[in-house]
This record gives sequence, structure tokens and C-alpha cells, in this order.
Amino acid sequence: MTSFGALALMFIAALASYLGKRLTAKGAIVGWLIGCFLFLGCGWAAVLSMALFFGLAVAATATGRREKEQEGIAEQNKGRRSAYQVFANGGLAGILGFWAWIWPLSEAYCLMFCASAFAS
Repeated sequence: MTSFGALALMFIAALASYLGKRLTAKGAIVGWLIGCFLFLGCGWAAVLSMALFFGLAVAATATGRREKEQEGIAEQNKGRRSAYQVFANGGLAGILGFWAWIWPLSEAYCLMFCASAFAS
């Protein structure tokens, strides 16, 4: 797949996350930019790590949501992630992906650090 195709696919995923009420509009844009930098700098392995992290976070938020709402401890916006939340969780990985894109010799290190950032 070409870089353009990969970036278009990530745009579709960001749009689906917005339409599926998992991200706000700004959160989807930030998530797409992070995904682009990860792909351009580190390839599919980093993008798939981010997708797995996002999927697990969505599942964790949805688990027991009704009970959490009744107790008043549920997340605001019914679990929709804002741009701030997206950057707080994936920003470091996105910055490292950007770094690996402009300085390709660091790709292996950036991939390792991205995986560590998502794991913590």
C-alpha cells in the first residue's frame, strides 16, 4: 500500500471513530495526525500498536458504563475522547514518529519508545 493509501485509510478510521462517537472532531484530527506521523516514521507496527491501545481504551470505557453513570463516576461526554486526551495518551508516540520520519536512522529506537509509551 502506498503512503497516500495508508494515510487515507487512517483518515477513514478517524472519521469512523468520530461518527461512532468515540472521539470528538478535534480528537479525531489529533488522532489522525499522530497516526500519520507513526506510519511515516515507524510503519505499520506503530500504527497497529496505537490501534490496539485505542481499541482497549474504548472497551475499558464502555465496560460497566451504565453502572458508572448511576454512581456518577462515568467519563464526561459518554467516553468520547477529546483532542487533549488523545494527545495525552498518544502525543509522545506521535512526536517520536515525527522524529523517526525526519531522521530515519532513529526508526528502530522510536518504534521501541512508541511501544513503551503505549504500554504505560
